[in-house]
Amino acid sequence: MHFACLKKYSNVFDSAKFFLSVDDTSNKELIAEVASKIVSCGFVENTDFVVVENCPYRESAIFKEELADKLDTLSGLTFFGHTKGVSNVLNPDYNVDSILKWIFGCYYLSLEFMDEVHNQTQVYQPFEQRMFYGSFLRNVLPENGGGTKYGPEYEGTFFWVNCQRLYDYLKENEIPLPRNFGRFYSERFPGDIFPIGVRIGSHKFRYFHGEVSMYNDIDVVLPLLLDDDELSVFNKKYSELI
Repeated sequence: MHFACLKKYSNVFDSAKFFLSVDDTSNKELIAEVASKIVSCGFVENTDFVVVENCPYRESAIFKEELADKLDTLSGLTFFGHTKGVSNVLNPDYNVDSILKWIFGCYYLSLEFMDEVHNQTQVYQPFEQRMFYGSFLRNVLPENGGGTKYGPEYEGTFFWVNCQRLYDYLKENEIPLPRNFGRFYSERFPGDIFPIGVRIGSHKFRYFHGEVSMYNDIDVVLPLLLDDDELSVFNKKYSELI
């Protein structure tokens, strides 16, 4: 599903950097195979590959080192995503179809509507007013659900960062970067900076509440974020990729 989505949305990006996180960095054959598949998805020019060793912090380690700690060197919009779900699809406690829809939705809700965001249509305020824009925005988290109690999170950790504006805002208002580094640093990052979500965007600014398992109940969440016609289009495009 990840490769299918990368192929579908490769034209959104003018450059890309992929971090290939593996247990054995000497496994050149595996690394070359994955890189080749990404290139075949349309990421040919202005694409870098960096091989890193897996660590307990997973995607959060990359996010902190390559984005959060380098905000002053980044300009424009930077999209962050990761191989969500690949370690869960074989878990018998989870619904595979729910996971695959979640993965597709992570790409779809962040990338399908970027033309509208850039064109600043009536549906959207100018993106420049938002520091973050992404998929599956949960606005109020359950106390035991992972993340800050009241901080918004993008469930799945797929979102855009308006890097230069975010850096300028933090500097101007003397706001430090979140320091609670750990396994969930990346997904908590937007809500730790803006706990009431005033600068955190999503498709038509829709979000959901509650203790819902994205691994099993994606069909409960989607109607909260998409109207009937939008959901029909979503399901059609999802079925075209599986």
